[in-house]
Amino acid sequence: MDIVNMFRYEKLQDVTLVGISYGGMVITGVAERVPEQIKELIYLDAFVPHDDESMADLVTPELWAAQERAAAQYGDGWRIPHTPPDADRRTCALMKTAKQPLAVKNAAAARLRRTYVLHTGKPPDNPLKPIMERMAARAREAGWNYREMPWVHFPVLDKPHEVASLLLEFA
Repeated sequence: MDIVNMFRYEKLQDVTLVGISYGGMVITGVAERVPEQIKELIYLDAFVPHDDESMADLVTPELWAAQERAAAQYGDGWRIPHTPPDADRRTCALMKTAKQPLAVKNAAAARLRRTYVLHTGKPPDNPLKPIMERMAARAREAGWNYREMPWVHFPVLDKPHEVASLLLEFA
Protein backbone atom coordinates (compact mmCIF):
# COMPACT_ATOMS: atom_id res chain seq x y z
CA MET A 1 0.00 0.00 0.00
CA ASP A 2 2.91 2.38 0.59
CA ILE A 3 3.74 2.55 -3.11
CA VAL A 4 0.09 2.88 -4.14
CA ASN A 5 -0.37 5.69 -1.61
CA MET A 6 2.72 7.45 -2.95
CA PHE A 7 1.26 7.27 -6.48
CA ARG A 8 -1.98 8.80 -5.24
CA TYR A 9 -0.45 11.42 -2.93
CA GLU A 10 2.18 12.58 -5.42
CA LYS A 11 -0.25 12.31 -8.36
CA LEU A 12 2.37 10.38 -10.33
CA GLN A 13 1.69 9.72 -14.04
CA ASP A 14 3.34 7.72 -16.82
CA VAL A 15 5.60 5.87 -14.40
CA THR A 16 7.82 2.97 -15.38
CA LEU A 17 7.96 0.51 -12.48
CA VAL A 18 10.91 -1.87 -12.23
CA GLY A 19 10.88 -4.98 -10.08
CA ILE A 20 13.77 -7.33 -9.35
CA SER A 21 13.09 -10.80 -7.93
CA TYR A 22 10.25 -10.46 -5.37
CA GLY A 23 9.77 -6.95 -6.74
CA GLY A 24 7.83 -8.56 -9.60
CA MET A 25 5.12 -9.35 -7.07
CA VAL A 26 5.18 -5.75 -5.87
CA ILE A 27 4.97 -4.05 -9.26
CA THR A 28 2.22 -6.43 -10.36
CA GLY A 29 0.23 -5.53 -7.25
CA VAL A 30 0.76 -1.81 -7.74
CA ALA A 31 -0.36 -2.08 -11.37
CA GLU A 32 -3.54 -3.80 -10.23
CA ARG A 33 -4.37 -0.78 -8.07
CA VAL A 34 -3.29 2.23 -10.16
CA PRO A 35 -2.88 1.12 -13.80
CA GLU A 36 -3.97 4.52 -15.12
CA GLN A 37 -0.82 6.06 -13.62
CA ILE A 38 1.62 3.52 -15.03
CA LYS A 39 3.33 3.57 -18.42
CA GLU A 40 5.24 0.29 -18.27
CA LEU A 41 6.33 -2.56 -16.01
CA ILE A 42 9.84 -4.00 -16.24
CA TYR A 43 10.59 -7.32 -14.57
CA LEU A 44 14.31 -7.96 -13.99
CA ASP A 45 14.64 -11.69 -13.25
CA ALA A 46 11.44 -11.27 -11.28
CA PHE A 47 8.41 -13.26 -10.23
CA VAL A 48 5.43 -13.05 -12.58
CA PRO A 49 2.34 -14.01 -10.59
CA HIS A 50 -0.93 -15.16 -12.03
CA ASP A 51 -4.17 -14.53 -10.16
CA ASP A 52 -4.22 -15.84 -6.59
CA GLU A 53 -0.53 -16.85 -6.54
CA SER A 54 2.01 -15.95 -3.90
CA MET A 55 5.78 -16.08 -4.16
CA ALA A 56 5.67 -19.22 -2.03
CA ASP A 57 3.49 -20.80 -4.75
CA LEU A 58 6.06 -19.97 -7.43
CA VAL A 59 9.17 -21.46 -5.85
CA THR A 60 9.98 -25.13 -5.43
CA PRO A 61 8.96 -26.88 -2.20
CA GLU A 62 12.66 -27.40 -1.45
CA LEU A 63 13.46 -23.71 -1.81
CA TRP A 64 10.46 -22.72 0.30
CA ALA A 65 11.51 -25.17 3.02
CA ALA A 66 15.00 -23.65 2.98
CA GLN A 67 13.44 -20.19 3.35
CA GLU A 68 11.42 -21.35 6.34
CA ARG A 69 14.53 -22.88 7.93
CA ALA A 70 16.49 -19.66 7.40
CA ALA A 71 13.68 -17.61 8.93
CA ALA A 72 13.51 -19.91 11.94
CA GLN A 73 17.27 -19.93 12.43
CA TYR A 74 18.15 -16.31 11.71
CA GLY A 75 14.99 -14.23 11.70
CA ASP A 76 12.75 -15.15 14.62
CA GLY A 77 10.61 -17.26 12.28
CA TRP A 78 9.05 -14.35 10.41
CA ARG A 79 11.87 -12.80 8.36
CA ILE A 80 15.11 -13.64 6.58
CA PRO A 81 17.88 -11.11 7.16
CA HIS A 82 20.36 -10.47 4.37
CA THR A 83 23.90 -11.65 5.01
CA PRO A 84 25.78 -9.71 6.13
CA PRO A 85 22.99 -7.44 7.37
CA ASP A 86 24.98 -4.24 6.82
CA ALA A 87 26.18 -5.15 3.31
CA ASP A 88 23.74 -2.84 1.56
CA ARG A 89 20.34 -1.28 2.01
CA ARG A 90 18.22 -4.35 1.33
CA THR A 91 15.66 -5.11 4.00
CA CYS A 92 14.69 -8.48 5.39
CA ALA A 93 12.60 -10.87 3.31
CA LEU A 94 9.27 -11.24 5.09
CA MET A 95 7.70 -14.67 5.27
CA LYS A 96 4.10 -13.46 5.61
CA THR A 97 4.21 -11.34 2.46
CA ALA A 98 5.84 -14.21 0.55
CA LYS A 99 2.81 -16.37 1.37
CA GLN A 100 0.20 -13.72 0.53
CA PRO A 101 -1.62 -14.45 -2.74
CA LEU A 102 -2.00 -11.59 -5.19
CA ALA A 103 -5.22 -10.76 -7.00
CA VAL A 104 -4.41 -10.24 -10.70
CA LYS A 105 -7.76 -9.41 -12.31
CA ASN A 106 -7.68 -5.78 -13.46
CA ALA A 107 -8.24 -5.57 -17.22
CA ALA A 108 -6.61 -2.12 -17.40
CA ALA A 109 -3.50 -3.46 -15.69
CA ALA A 110 -3.40 -6.41 -18.09
CA ARG A 111 -3.13 -3.96 -21.02
CA LEU A 112 0.03 -2.27 -19.68
CA ARG A 113 3.24 -2.64 -21.65
CA ARG A 114 5.52 -5.16 -19.92
CA THR A 115 9.11 -6.25 -20.40
CA TYR A 116 10.85 -9.26 -18.90
CA VAL A 117 14.64 -9.50 -18.62
CA LEU A 118 15.97 -12.96 -17.80
CA HIS A 119 19.38 -12.96 -16.12
CA THR A 120 21.23 -15.90 -17.66
CA GLY A 121 24.46 -15.66 -15.65
CA LYS A 122 23.26 -17.76 -12.73
CA PRO A 123 25.27 -20.96 -12.19
CA PRO A 124 23.51 -24.18 -13.26
CA ASP A 125 22.98 -25.27 -9.64
CA ASN A 126 21.37 -21.99 -8.54
CA PRO A 127 17.87 -22.84 -7.26
CA LEU A 128 16.46 -19.65 -8.80
CA LYS A 129 17.63 -20.57 -12.30
CA PRO A 130 14.70 -22.86 -13.26
CA ILE A 131 12.20 -20.68 -11.43
CA MET A 132 13.20 -17.51 -13.28
CA GLU A 133 13.31 -19.43 -16.56
CA ARG A 134 9.70 -20.44 -15.86
CA MET A 135 8.81 -16.80 -15.12
CA ALA A 136 10.46 -15.75 -18.38
CA ALA A 137 8.43 -18.38 -20.22
CA ARG A 138 5.24 -16.92 -18.73
CA ALA A 139 6.22 -13.49 -19.98
CA ARG A 140 7.03 -14.75 -23.49
CA GLU A 141 3.75 -16.70 -23.64
CA ALA A 142 1.88 -13.53 -22.69
CA GLY A 143 3.58 -11.65 -25.55
CA TRP A 144 5.68 -9.32 -23.41
CA ASN A 145 8.86 -7.65 -24.64
CA TYR A 146 11.71 -9.97 -23.75
CA ARG A 147 15.47 -9.71 -23.28
CA GLU A 148 18.26 -11.80 -21.80
CA MET A 149 21.30 -10.42 -20.01
CA PRO A 150 24.35 -12.43 -18.84
CA TRP A 151 23.89 -11.32 -15.24
CA VAL A 152 23.42 -13.08 -11.93
CA HIS A 153 20.10 -12.74 -10.12
CA PHE A 154 20.68 -9.37 -8.43
CA PRO A 155 22.98 -7.29 -10.70
CA VAL A 156 22.18 -3.87 -9.28
CA LEU A 157 24.89 -4.39 -6.65
CA ASP A 158 27.78 -5.20 -8.98
CA LYS A 159 26.58 -3.84 -12.35
CA PRO A 160 24.54 -0.73 -11.53
CA HIS A 161 25.65 1.20 -14.62
CA GLU A 162 24.83 -1.68 -16.95
CA VAL A 163 21.39 -2.09 -15.37
CA ALA A 164 20.74 1.64 -15.66
CA SER A 165 21.82 1.62 -19.31
CA LEU A 166 19.46 -1.24 -20.06
CA LEU A 167 16.56 0.53 -18.39
CA LEU A 168 17.29 3.68 -20.38
CA GLU A 169 17.03 1.63 -23.59
CA PHE A 170 13.42 0.89 -22.69
CA ALA A 171 12.55 4.56 -22.07
